[in-house]
Amino acid sequence: MNLFEVIGTRRIFFITGKGGTGKSTYTIALGRLSSSRYKTLVVDFDNKRSTLRELLRVNNLSSEPQRVDDNLYFSHIEPDEALRYYLRDYIKSDFLINVSMNLKPLKSFYNALPSAKEMLICYFLMHIVRDFDFERIFIDMPASGHAELFLKIPLAAKGIFNRGPIIDIVHNMNSLLYGRGISGVIQITLPDEVVVSETIEFYERFNSIDYVEVLSIIINKRFRITKTQGVCEDIEREEEIKRLYNYYVRKSQEEERLISELKERTRSRIYEIPFFPVKTPVDSIVSFMRDL
Repeated sequence: MNLFEVIGTRRIFFITGKGGTGKSTYTIALGRLSSSRYKTLVVDFDNKRSTLRELLRVNNLSSEPQRVDDNLYFSHIEPDEALRYYLRDYIKSDFLINVSMNLKPLKSFYNALPSAKEMLICYFLMHIVRDFDFERIFIDMPASGHAELFLKIPLAAKGIFNRGPIIDIVHNMNSLLYGRGISGVIQITLPDEVVVSETIEFYERFNSIDYVEVLSIIINKRFRITKTQGVCEDIEREEEIKRLYNYYVRKSQEEERLISELKERTRSRIYEIPFFPVKTPVDSIVSFMRDL
């Protein structure tokens, strides 16, 4: 199954990985790949900065989806905007909502309640899923540990609340956001010992959640070296180049070992993306991904 066929299996994709693996770049790349066939939304909710905004060159951030290209839309969900949207469902007066948003007790409760911000972001995501006709949604998740917390929100909420509106929201989350036929996780990793170990660890932790499935793993910055007779003859005349060449041969062999371990320890489809130079246009990466 190629990557485009993987995209065809679900509506919602949670893109996650260790910081620095390129997950924001691949959220956009997957979104652009998807937008050639489906009406697609890419989402992030990093409260400090939006890498997607920078990569998409969007001027203004908005929680409501905004069009950035043919068939491609972008939403940056701010927790405060998600809270405002939640209050709007229960308080019909904008004046009272504004007053509530400035109440210190509400802010203190909101900041102290475990997973409150994540739950509100999920609530806003449900609004997008329910009220917009996006066929595919790609969510740029935080680093793996925080992503696990986000994916476990229904379990966390059930552990805190027995009944009431929160439990009703959780039921809606399960029907709209989570589930093996609705959404899936795509992990982004690097061919590095530490990163691969963390990828395997979180693969197992994600799959231990009964409503979560890791659909595929993308190995970014995969290095390969091709040995030819002409190259070898040149290298033999230049000792420094020969040492450099041998280093890259060992690096390639080490990556092969790590990828073999990844394949043995996981049941996901694995896709290898070569080492692209810094500032390579996303469209060039998308063109490569079409053939995977």
